[in-house]
Amino acid sequence: MMFGAPAQRSTIEVPVRVQLGGGMRLGGGRQRPSGGGWWLRLVVLATLGFGASLWFTEIGADLDGVSPSPTAAAAITPIAAGTKGNGAASATAAAPSTRAAVAGAPAGPAEVAPPRLAAPAIDPVRRALLGAARDHVARGVYATRGSVPDLRAIKGSSVDLVERALDRVDFPLRAALLAHRAREPRRYGLKSRPGANDDPLRVLDAANLAAFLDAYAQRVEAVGDADLLPGDLVLFKPRRGKTQFAVVSERTDARGVSLLFTLDPADGVAKDQRARDAVTIERHWRLESPSLGEARRQLGLPRAPRGATG
Repeated sequence: MMFGAPAQRSTIEVPVRVQLGGGMRLGGGRQRPSGGGWWLRLVVLATLGFGASLWFTEIGADLDGVSPSPTAAAAITPIAAGTKGNGAASATAAAPSTRAAVAGAPAGPAEVAPPRLAAPAIDPVRRALLGAARDHVARGVYATRGSVPDLRAIKGSSVDLVERALDRVDFPLRAALLAHRAREPRRYGLKSRPGANDDPLRVLDAANLAAFLDAYAQRVEAVGDADLLPGDLVLFKPRRGKTQFAVVSERTDARGVSLLFTLDPADGVAKDQRARDAVTIERHWRLESPSLGEARRQLGLPRAPRGATG
């Protein structure tokens, strides 16, 4: 090595070969096409296709998880179940989305349950009839053939059941019968007014109560299950014995036939298991508050206390 002389650079040439996907080689050596490059193209195309499918499916799932804007949500009209029309379209539209939520995506809007329909209101008089009938069954009131005037007695007849129910709405049934018989004696089979000799202890029977109901209650001609409402009154003929009253229950038997509250001497005590089609119904009434109010006004009965009906 000599000092002061410029240093000479030594270069080493290294041939570099690069093979392209098209089968061409660059660098030293002869360029010639490669016969096996077609399969590489297929691999590249398959990879691109798989990536595109992932894009549309996974990204689409993310977009589905995003809550819609209030404007867009308001424009959506839900299809109610049971709506007439295209059944398949309705079922598809009504079915909830089964797509799983993507982790980290905002939650969708909470489902709001449809409002419950309010139960139909029942008139206070029919409610009182149902309450008295349930009370008689719960206490095991003994059934008698004649009327028992005591409102809290452990025994009584079917007409006593009606009187005790109306007492719950402060309507004096015996006083109403006495006044109505004096007002319209022929309706009760009398030729003249009974006057002061009319016995309040004996005035309450099935025939007199039926005449009173014909005058003031709503008469329902049909007696099918669709026409019976809970708390309605029916006059029926049992398989043996005299006609008597029953209160229509809110329950039905396994066949869907309405049940009746009865106070039949043949049963011994108050029951709620008699099916409507097991007896012969002769008359059917619906007694409600306006009817008792009209009877109170016409017959000059004392006004009911505040809060009472009838």
